[in-house]
Amino acid sequence: MNIIWIGGVAEQEDFNKMQEKGNNQIAANVTQLNYIEGLEENTKSTVKILSSHFQPSFPKYKDIIIKSRTWERKGKENIDIGFINLPIVKHIIKKINLKKQMKKILNNDISKTDTNIFFIYAMTFPLMSLAKFIKNNIKTNKYKICLIVPDLPEFMNMGKKSNIRKVLENVNEKLIKRYMKYIDTYVLFAENMANYLDLENNYISIEGMVNLKEIKVKNERIKKEKVIMYAGGLYNKYGVTNLAKAFDKLDNNEYELWLYGEGDAINDIKEMQKKNPRIIYKGTATNNQIKEIEKKVSLLVNPRPINEEYTKYSFPSKNLEYMLSGTAVLTTKLPAMPIEYNEYVYLFNGSDVNSMSETLNKVLSDENLFEKGENAKKFVIEQKNNIIQTEKILKFIEGKEI
Repeated sequence: MNIIWIGGVAEQEDFNKMQEKGNNQIAANVTQLNYIEGLEENTKSTVKILSSHFQPSFPKYKDIIIKSRTWERKGKENIDIGFINLPIVKHIIKKINLKKQMKKILNNDISKTDTNIFFIYAMTFPLMSLAKFIKNNIKTNKYKICLIVPDLPEFMNMGKKSNIRKVLENVNEKLIKRYMKYIDTYVLFAENMANYLDLENNYISIEGMVNLKEIKVKNERIKKEKVIMYAGGLYNKYGVTNLAKAFDKLDNNEYELWLYGEGDAINDIKEMQKKNPRIIYKGTATNNQIKEIEKKVSLLVNPRPINEEYTKYSFPSKNLEYMLSGTAVLTTKLPAMPIEYNEYVYLFNGSDVNSMSETLNKVLSDENLFEKGENAKKFVIEQKNNIIQTEKILKFIEGKEI
């Protein structure tokens, strides 16, 4: 089996440098690395990578010119395409440069004997345009194009949008839907996506995965600090402000609330911090730093409101990262979260501030807090690791029984 990965992925050291310049797509990068390593383990071959990075436009990202480069991984040469990092312009240039590089891949990296599987990560216009290009130019019938859908385009940007931005996104969504007819199979992060996208039986629902490489052989009991932690997008739509308000009402004043990330809720959080110094905005940190901190706190929280439309079509990879840490997890009962998770996490009994505060009080007084975290860790290691999850995907693509 010959696998070509089309997305926006970098090895961790390279991504850390991008993060310093303003690339906040941590979850997307981690998820793609998990997929790639799981696929390689199952196929015993090295994945070829064609990358178009997902950094925000200048000046949110420091560089206006993104240079093309090649880089080697496990003996294979991979490609990062270059582009001018300005709104609209970058998408046009990405499409042109992606096609140039894909033409080279179709000429030099396609197997005539094995099945060639093209994985496209995310429903973005430049990446999906390659599906049509591949169909029209590949010189073998032994191939499949699989689109991985972590988020629907309508819900990718959760910040405030200008009228111009809304018009452009509407055009983008129409272009994306036009390219869907060139996709053979889909991997959806939430079952509800299938109805939204009008898919019938050409999809598999895989909500996410953890990387077996991150698991320590020795399982030590770490002393937990009296800290509740959230790490991710600090957007009001993600329920972060309500979490801070709920924490402010806690009976227990021994705990601190640590908040990591960027988003439109930062100013609100800083204002609350002035009144309650136990609410602490920690800024941003690398993914490796976040993972180490997650192991040392008492409770990890995901407060996403369940009444927001996007939650029907989104399973946050953050929940899996949380569970892998071995620290107890408290989350809202997300519509896209499979019921099997309920046994291994604590659930808010509502999304309003009072309900969230009541749940926090109850969870923090639970004597089995540590054991809850350990059981969650065991569950995701044994049942949601990247080798098991990517094996299901490969079997589905090949038409084998899962």
